[in-house]
Amino acid sequence: MNDIEIFSVNEINSHIKNILENNIPFLYVEGEISNFVKHTSGHIYFSIKDQFSTIRCVFFRQNNYALEFFPSNGDKVILYGRITLYVKGGNYQFNVNTMFNSGRGILQIKFEQLKRKLQLEGLFEEEHKLPIPKYPKVVGVITSATGAALQDIKNVIFRRFPVELVVFPATMQGEKSSREVVKGINYFETNRGIDVLIISRGGGSQDDLFVFNEENIARAIYDCSIPIITGIGHEIDFTIADFVADLRAPTPSAAAEVAVPDKGELLNTLSKIKKSLDLNVNSIFSKRERHLMLKKSSLTEINIEANLNNQRNKLNQIIGKYEKIGLINDYLNQKLSLINQRLNHSFSEKSTSLLSSEKYKLTNLLQRLDSGVQQHVQSQDKELELLSTRLRMQSPKRILDKGYAYVTMNKEIVSTAANLDIGDIIDIRFANSSVEAKIIKPK
Repeated sequence: MNDIEIFSVNEINSHIKNILENNIPFLYVEGEISNFVKHTSGHIYFSIKDQFSTIRCVFFRQNNYALEFFPSNGDKVILYGRITLYVKGGNYQFNVNTMFNSGRGILQIKFEQLKRKLQLEGLFEEEHKLPIPKYPKVVGVITSATGAALQDIKNVIFRRFPVELVVFPATMQGEKSSREVVKGINYFETNRGIDVLIISRGGGSQDDLFVFNEENIARAIYDCSIPIITGIGHEIDFTIADFVADLRAPTPSAAAEVAVPDKGELLNTLSKIKKSLDLNVNSIFSKRERHLMLKKSSLTEINIEANLNNQRNKLNQIIGKYEKIGLINDYLNQKLSLINQRLNHSFSEKSTSLLSSEKYKLTNLLQRLDSGVQQHVQSQDKELELLSTRLRMQSPKRILDKGYAYVTMNKEIVSTAANLDIGDIIDIRFANSSVEAKIIKPK
């Protein structure tokens, strides 16, 4: 007995489970539903059978939430999933991933297969999608020339933002429709001249719309360098072309709306921008005005007195220069008198002629000096007069003589009423007098 290998029931079931799940891939199975039960948890349990056999099935909530129809006993369906084994009960079952109504199941299977294939190739990735231009000048349209979709697109575009439309008529249903749609895409790609392309068809059955699940249309859309908007069927209809397109719209009218802006909204936006600019300009002017008022209020009596003191110092400097010039003049006259005295005592009558010549030169030099002094004095007189005029113009008394007054409190200038409180004692100074006042009610 020690050489005999004995397995537990759980080991056998687990082993069979691994064999089933690792060797049998995902597959499709067709049959009739029986024993249908939808649990409160959202999981669906049923059996699928044909005339010879039955398989138990489970359809978990995370897979069945997007089911497009409600199945019931007797329905013939196509299931996509894999065979699994429930280890605890030892029963194998079909784990359903997707369920299709058998009436249109083949088309849906083709749709799912192509969708998975193109998705794996990256045709649906956002990074490959082109941006839709905000303000197109020319819009291309591929649709039926006689269908209502074209008229809807025209009405919307001409109402929202009239642009040039270039229409490529194509059959939207039937065997040759996919080739004509691809031909239209290639036409616009070759001739260019448009900013955005709309591929559109009105509503219809799933069979009518299935042309837009063809692989040649999907690849033509992906390869096109022009931004493409699809507007196919109704809001609940999704096709492969919608997944590949740069933008999917639920209807033809919606495709036209996203292709062009709304002129009414643009005008409102421009109006708001204008109002914003006006507010900004007024705000700038207000700030500048307040800045100037602050500068003006900062020109207090203290600043004026400092300016007056500066001008007085300049005037004193000029007066000092006058006094120095007078001293120099007196000094030169004394020197001239002394020279005359020395000359009178030192030279004989024989030197009178030479003395007269030198005296003439000295007198001439003195006259030139006096003339230069006079010119300098006149220049200083003019500068003194100019400074006096400036002093008179900047004098606070001149401002007060015009009827103005200024207010001080504790010997400090009060430039705004905001600095005053009820009960404050202020001095109001006029041109020739001043009064004392008490603040009763500031405004």
